[in-house]
Amino acid sequence: MFDKLELSIGTDPNNNDTDFDNMPDFWEYINSLSPTSADDNISDPDGDWVINIYEYTNNTDPHNIDTDSDHIDDWWEIRFFLNPNDPADSTVDSDGDGMLNIWEYYNSTQTDPNDPDCDDDNLNDFWEWANSTDPWDNDSDDDGLLDGEEVLNFGTDPNFEDTDEDYLTDGREVKSTFTNPLLNDTDNDGLIDGYEIDIFYTNATNPDTDGDGLLDGEEVTEGSDGYFTDPNNADTDGDGYSDGLEAQWKTDPTDPDSKNELIWQLPLIFGISGGIIFIITVSKLIRKKKFK
Repeated sequence: MFDKLELSIGTDPNNNDTDFDNMPDFWEYINSLSPTSADDNISDPDGDWVINIYEYTNNTDPHNIDTDSDHIDDWWEIRFFLNPNDPADSTVDSDGDGMLNIWEYYNSTQTDPNDPDCDDDNLNDFWEWANSTDPWDNDSDDDGLLDGEEVLNFGTDPNFEDTDEDYLTDGREVKSTFTNPLLNDTDNDGLIDGYEIDIFYTNATNPDTDGDGLLDGEEVTEGSDGYFTDPNNADTDGDGYSDGLEAQWKTDPTDPDSKNELIWQLPLIFGISGGIIFIITVSKLIRKKKFK
């Protein structure tokens, strides 16, 4: 600046930064700042989140939030290493993710124009934007699986933590219970996986946990046999006959004394052979009673 001008505005003609605020007097003067006050280096007159000292170092206008008029605010261009003085970079796709830089700025999540996958979940930002997942969160539904794993490996919904609605998160099914996150009843036994694991403690990948010939779902409901039995105990009443066998023989699998009824049903169940067994069995019972 000319010495006469410096003297008129109170700056030191022998010092290009009179107030020692790291912004030259001339730059402050032409941008309507105070070259004699160091405090203005941290002010933000245009409210663009870029204080004056950074407006100076980036050669932006401290009174204009969008110096190059490209419809992208200076702060955003500075933050993501675009050029706040070049309007052409708004219509470039710097990271090749399918979104122009201006689109990355205006989408609701303001993704990084220099990183095609901001959250490193193996899904590019455009896909995440189009499918409403969070491009800044690699596990949008907090189910323990990366969004990319859900989409590319397991076919589960990255926006819903329990895709098959079986009361187990997708991550738990894949990593812990080893059930199918796309089927709410993996073993097709009539019980949804969450009930098996957290309520009945049965094996959600084995339809007959106790191997008694009855499906787990049949045991925990009245079902076709009319009884509630223990799906983790093959012989609920401890009478020596499995629940499945008692169901076939129409005896009560919850009553150990009901096995005696079986004797009288043998002829009906087994025909002639049953009749022979019936006679032999009754004879033994009579003998037992005699010798008591």
